[in-house]
Amino acid sequence: MQTERWERERAAALAGPPAGVCDAIAFRVAPPYSACLRARTAWARVLRRARHEARLARDFDPAALTDEAVSRLAALVDAELLGGQLRRLAARPDARPLRYAVEDGPPSAGGLSVDTTASYDWDAHCITVHRAAWGRAAPGLVRPMQIDGVHALSRLEWLAHTLGHEMVHAVVENACRSEERLEGATRGAAAAAAGGHGPLFQRLNRHLMGHTAATRYAWAWRREGRRYEAAARAAR
Repeated sequence: MQTERWERERAAALAGPPAGVCDAIAFRVAPPYSACLRARTAWARVLRRARHEARLARDFDPAALTDEAVSRLAALVDAELLGGQLRRLAARPDARPLRYAVEDGPPSAGGLSVDTTASYDWDAHCITVHRAAWGRAAPGLVRPMQIDGVHALSRLEWLAHTLGHEMVHAVVENACRSEERLEGATRGAAAAAAGGHGPLFQRLNRHLMGHTAATRYAWAWRREGRRYEAAARAAR
C-alpha cells in the first residue's frame, strides 16, 4: 500500500505544475525500495542514451567537454528522472531558462573549493561544470567515485549524477521559491548550515533522483524536518 501510494503521489506531482513537486513529494512518505530500483533503471537509461544523444563517451576527455554536451545530458536527466519538470518550468512566462556552461578555471563563487566539480548559480540561473576538477580522477571498478550514495564507475556516470544534484538545487530555487510555507526549508538555518543542502533539498534529492542524503547533513534533516512537515500539513 505504501509503495502504491508513493507511486501515485510522485506521478501526480511530476505531471502537474512545477511547484507541485515541493508540496506533493517533499513531505510525504519515504520512497520505497521499488522506487530506488526504478531510479537506478532511469539512470541506466540516461547513461545508455547519453552516448548517442549527448555524444559523450563513457570515459570522456574533460578537455573535450562542451556546453552543448552538458546541456544534452541534463535534458536526459530531466526527461528520465524529473518527468520534464525543468523543461516545463522554463516554459512559464515568468521563468528564465536554465543554462549550462563549462568553465576551464576553478569556481569563481565565494566559498567553493577549487575541487568543486559543478555549481548552481541562482543569479545567473546557470549550472556550471568546472573542467579543471574532472581530470583529477578516472572512476572505475577499482576506484569508483562516490556521489550522493552512488558509486560512479565512469566519468559519464559521475557527471550525470553531479548534474542531477545541481538540478535539484534549481528545482528548489525555482519551483519552490515562491511558496512562503517552504521558505524556511530552502533558506532557513538548517539549509545555511548545510551549505544549501537543507531538509527540502535532501528530501527532493532522494525522492526525485534516488540519491542518498549525505551523512554530514543528516543532523539538519532530522532536527528541522519535523517542523517543516508540520508547517506543510497546516498549509494544505
